[in-house]
Amino acid sequence: MSMAIDKSFPFLIILFISSIQSSCVKKDELLEDNKLQEYRFDQKSLELHVGNTIQITSKGKISEWKSSKKFVGTIEDDGTFTAHHIGKTKISAKINDKNHSLEIKVIPNITDIPEPVSFYGKTKNQITSLEKRKVLIDKNDVLSYDTNSDLIETMYYLFQGGKATYAVFKFKMLEKTNLDYLLKFYEERYEYLGLTK
Repeated sequence: MSMAIDKSFPFLIILFISSIQSSCVKKDELLEDNKLQEYRFDQKSLELHVGNTIQITSKGKISEWKSSKKFVGTIEDDGTFTAHHIGKTKISAKINDKNHSLEIKVIPNITDIPEPVSFYGKTKNQITSLEKRKVLIDKNDVLSYDTNSDLIETMYYLFQGGKATYAVFKFKMLEKTNLDYLLKFYEERYEYLGLTK
């Protein structure tokens, strides 16, 4: 596959992570940001923003804390839960020697940047049926969409063997503050694996 790319614009490639799901919710449905709040274990679920920390308590004695997805959030021995990335995790513990669990949904702070549809392994026909944006390029191994975004110029889906393997964003020329904003967007959703050529 050959595709000319303007090197004056920054590009970021997203590798699909199956557990990622994002959603928009009303502000009054969320826990107050950046404040340690106490939350009772007798509830079944809750949601909070990436970066928030809460204290989980119970009427009984709690032991053996676990988080099913530490990428999403971690729990300390004292019941302090910290949300790291968007997704869902199940917090489990023994309360008075009985097993209990609590589902926590971690939601993003940044929701105004377009995201790809769930794409990894999907065919071009499946992507086009899910995408609602305007198609700009439709070639054998590339689909490109307009994003109507102040930050992103174009979005590409790249295909290998007829299956989608990457989503690529072409960002507009931005000032440093906007780049920091974009990095936060990625940090909320994806794990940093290091630099490559």
